[in-house]
Amino acid sequence: MEKLKLTFHGKSFTAALLEKEAPKMVQALREVCPFKTRIAYAKICENEIFFQAPIARYEVENPVYSVKGHIAYYAPKQTICIWYGDTPSLGDCDLFALLDEDQIPAFKEESDKVWDQAGDIMLVEIVEEDA
Repeated sequence: MEKLKLTFHGKSFTAALLEKEAPKMVQALREVCPFKTRIAYAKICENEIFFQAPIARYEVENPVYSVKGHIAYYAPKQTICIWYGDTPSLGDCDLFALLDEDQIPAFKEESDKVWDQAGDIMLVEIVEEDA
């Protein structure tokens, strides 16, 4: 089984890919991974970081208002957004992955640093589950 792997600040985090709910988005990720990108903090929403993704526009498959643990694609800006706290999103995004729940506290700790360290590099990969 494949997982999304996100590495920044020297730490790695994994997320379950939602193959059934968002097969087109998962396939689009497979086609561009691995890639490096700069991360930013969503200051208007809090508890959210985001980054540009080299994915062209496509049909939205799984639109939801995201909550803690959600990883979703925001097509108008070609960004992937990750929510790690209780602040809800301002609009619907295309949900395609869920952060591994036991990793959310450590992910929050690293993501909160992005406020002061915007522009740090994140490596985005798809890996086998035990990788």
